[in-house]
Amino acid sequence: MAIAAFTAQQTGPQEWRLAFSSDDSAATFYLYRDGLLVGQTELGWWDVVVPTGEYPVFEVYDDADAASGPAHPGLVRLQWYRVSGVGHYRVDEQVSGVWTGRARLYQDGRGYYHWTSRWLEDVTSHAFRVVAVGVDGNEATAAELAVLMVRWPDPPDVSLSYSADTGKVTISAA
Repeated sequence: MAIAAFTAQQTGPQEWRLAFSSDDSAATFYLYRDGLLVGQTELGWWDVVVPTGEYPVFEVYDDADAASGPAHPGLVRLQWYRVSGVGHYRVDEQVSGVWTGRARLYQDGRGYYHWTSRWLEDVTSHAFRVVAVGVDGNEATAAELAVLMVRWPDPPDVSLSYSADTGKVTISAA
C-alpha cells in the first residue's frame, strides 16, 4: 500500500483541507502533524486549522506501522521572509560540488516563502542556498545552509534458520 496523492488546499484564512488517496481502496489513513499522530480516517480528506505564524509538517500514511517509532524527517524545509524588489528566488542544491537549480519561486506578495527538498540520503552532508534575483536580473548574495542528514537507522535485515540435525538456530543480519 502507498499514498498515491497528497494535496493541501486553503479553504479559509487559517483552514486547510488535506486530500489524499491510496492504491488500496479500503485504506485507513493515519495523519501526523509535526511527527505526532493527530487522527485517522477512512475518508480521503482531513480539515485542519493552522494558526498564523505556525508552519506544521503534515504526513499521511495508509499503514499504521509506517511512521511508528522514533524517526527524523528525511528532507529539509527552507523558509525565508520576502525581500523588496525581488522578481524571484532561486533555490539551489550542491550536487557533486556543483550548484544545481532545484526551484524558482516568484515574488507574489506573500510575507514569506518556503521550499521542501527531495528525500535526502542518510548520513550525508547536503548544502542548499537561496538566491534572491531582482526584477532587473541582478542576484543578491546567496543565503547558504549546510545540513548533515542523520535519521533513525533502518532496522537490520535479519534472517533466522534452524537446523533440526544440530538443534541450533543461526541468526544472520545483512
